[in-house]
Amino acid sequence: MKIPNNFLPDDFDRLISINLLALDPYNVREEQPTDDLVESIRKYGFRKAVIVWPRPDVPGRFLVNDGWQRVGAGVRAGWTEIPCKIYLTALEAMDAAQIESLQRPWTKYQRIKSYMNYYDACRKIGMSHSEAIRTTAANNPGNEDRVERYIHIGKLPIAIQALIKRPEERTDLEWDELEKIYPTIKQKTRTLGVHVAYAISMTLQDLTEMKKIEAAIGVLEFNSKEADKVIELISKYPESSPLEIIQEYKMGYGPDEMISVGTLVVNPVVRQQIREYCSKRRIYMREFISELINSWFTTKHEDPSEIFELLKDGKRGIKEVSFKIGNRKITISSDYGLLIIIEGNSPLFLNKGDITVKAWNSNVKIPKYLKNFLNELNIEL
Repeated sequence: MKIPNNFLPDDFDRLISINLLALDPYNVREEQPTDDLVESIRKYGFRKAVIVWPRPDVPGRFLVNDGWQRVGAGVRAGWTEIPCKIYLTALEAMDAAQIESLQRPWTKYQRIKSYMNYYDACRKIGMSHSEAIRTTAANNPGNEDRVERYIHIGKLPIAIQALIKRPEERTDLEWDELEKIYPTIKQKTRTLGVHVAYAISMTLQDLTEMKKIEAAIGVLEFNSKEADKVIELISKYPESSPLEIIQEYKMGYGPDEMISVGTLVVNPVVRQQIREYCSKRRIYMREFISELINSWFTTKHEDPSEIFELLKDGKRGIKEVSFKIGNRKITISSDYGLLIIIEGNSPLFLNKGDITVKAWNSNVKIPKYLKNFLNELNIEL
C-alpha cells in the first residue's frame, strides 16, 4: 500500500516487509500489541522506527531488537512494510534500544535481561568473561559488580526469573510452570527482589533447581533482610524441603532450634501413597519421618512397601533399640509409645510429643548431640 509521508517517522532507513522481520532473542520487550496502539498506528502511523539488525543465519532478513509490539500492531492495522532503523550488529542495536529505554523505561526484569543479553553478545564475538563484563558495564548504567550480579541471576531457573517480573508481565507458559510447583502462586502478588534473587543464586547454588524454585516462591512474602536469613537457613539443611523450613521459620523457630530429621529417599512405587497419606492426615513430611523412626530399625532390610502398610494399619514393629554416641547411651523404646532416653551427664527423656512438638519449639533447648542424632538418621523407602 502507498504510505503517506506523515504516517512515517522522521528518522528511518527503509521500509522492510513484515515477512523479513523476526523477534530478536535479545529483545527484552515481548509485549503483545494493545488495541489502543493498533488504533493509533491505523490513524497516525509510526512515530518511531523499529530497531533492527541483520539476521546472521539468514541473509536478507532482520531481527527486531526494539519495537516488536509496534510490528504486531502495524500488522493488525494493515501494514505490510514496517519503517526500520538498521544497525549492523547486535551490540549496536542494543545500544540504540538502551537510548529508547530512557524515554520508555524498562521494567526491573527487562533491565536485568538487557545486561544479560549485552554480555552474551560480547561473548559471542570472542570477548573473554572479564572483557564482556567491562564492556557491558561501560555501555549500560551501573558498574561491573552489577553486571556480575545480573549474570548470576541469569543462570537461575527460568521459573525464578519469572518471579522477578511483575505478575502481569509473566507469560502463560511461565504461569503454568509456576503453578505446577505451587498451585496457589497467583495469590502471591509480590515480586522477587533482585538482591534476593542474587542471594539464591550464590547461597543455594548447590541445591537442585526444584529446591531453588521452592525457596524463591517461599521467600516472596519476606522483606530483603528476612529473606536473607531464611535463604541462609535453607542452605544449612540442603536435604530438607525449603517450603517446610520457611513454614517453621514463620512459626517462630530460630536457626538453632531447626531440625531436619533424616534423609527421605522415596521409592517411586509408594510415592503417591505417601503423598495421599500425608495429605489425608494433614501432616508435614517431618511428622511422617518421626513415625518412621518406630519401624525403621526392624524394617529397613525388609520389603520397603511394608513400611507404609505398618503406618497405615497403626502397627508397631520395634520394641527397644539401644546404642551409644560418644559416652552417651541412647535408647529408643516403643513399649508405651515412642520414647527416646538419653543417658549420660544429665538424663533426658523425649516422648513422641516432644519429638513432634518440643524438638522444634524455640522455647525448648535440645542438646546438640541429640539434634545431630536426629539429623543424621537415614530413613530409606
